[in-house]
Amino acid sequence: MRVCKLKPKAHFHLGDKEAVLEKTSDYIHSDTLFSAICNVYRLLYGNEGLQEVLKLFEDREPPFLISSAFLYAGKILTFPLPLSINWDNYVDDEVIEGLNAERKENEKVDKFSLLKRLKRVKFVSEKIFWNVTEEESRIKDYINDENIIQGILFDDEELKRLRKEFDVKENKEIKIFGKKEVPRVAIDRKTSASNIYHFGEVSFAENCGLYFLMDLRMKEYKKRVEAAIRVLGDEGIGGDRTYGKGLFEAEFEEIELNIEPKNHFVTLSLYYPGEGEISLKDGYYELINRGGWIYSLEAKNLRRRTVRMFSEGSVFKIGEGSSLYGGLADVKPIGIDLHEVYRYGYAFAVPVGVCE
Repeated sequence: MRVCKLKPKAHFHLGDKEAVLEKTSDYIHSDTLFSAICNVYRLLYGNEGLQEVLKLFEDREPPFLISSAFLYAGKILTFPLPLSINWDNYVDDEVIEGLNAERKENEKVDKFSLLKRLKRVKFVSEKIFWNVTEEESRIKDYINDENIIQGILFDDEELKRLRKEFDVKENKEIKIFGKKEVPRVAIDRKTSASNIYHFGEVSFAENCGLYFLMDLRMKEYKKRVEAAIRVLGDEGIGGDRTYGKGLFEAEFEEIELNIEPKNHFVTLSLYYPGEGEISLKDGYYELINRGGWIYSLEAKNLRRRTVRMFSEGSVFKIGEGSSLYGGLADVKPIGIDLHEVYRYGYAFAVPVGVCE
């Protein structure tokens, strides 16, 4: 398994909603990442080289699988919280008493306020994630409202390391990323009238950025794919690239994951399932609409068809004999004479033990 860190060299604009320029996400969806890699792959190895790779994905023999790109802080990676976790099942009187035992009166927390904060958690640190995938109920050991930093739940030891790295004394002083709206002016070409609008940007603290996991299933493509990712760092990813946004330096590391079979899997990427591949009644999921514009040498002013996909963190029951989930979604505009247009929808599946 490869970890690819995208070490930022500029601010990013990672838009989620069309025509909403003032908002930006703080992570990159897997389909956006895959499309960017494919565009650079074509620049390096030509259309024939790209079509060779896409044919493997079409035939459900993908040479590599990728996750979405999530935050990292120092040496700590973050992962999406499995959506099978129901905080109401784990916040009880014992947890409340434990948290309030050494707190001042004005710092004590009640069940309602604790649940309110926990339900805003979208990501967890790698230590918590791997423990929870082993046994979901272990999440109870990490419940602490003071350990939630910018929507990410850390454990005590990790926060100690981060406080040292950020040179701060309290958890609330840790800022992994920051978002801001930059004012801009559009000038009408005919009347010269000005119109102010705002553009959202996300920046990252020193030694922080984004990373994604890559499962190289065909080692012969390793050098080519990694070369494309390195060049992508100079091309940029996301919006506003003509202004120098989205630039990064790619850094690759090898990690070993000792993953044992479980009854469910959690996806670390957007997931577009095949017919009959999963059962929704056994799933815990959120849906996300994916649309937008086509970006290729042949077309830059056409819209893709919109598809609905399962979000990162969605959990489903593992099917018998299944090891590969999802596929490419055909989003080519109807009635348009153009090359094939796809959305990447392979699940980056990690086994997880769900309490049933």
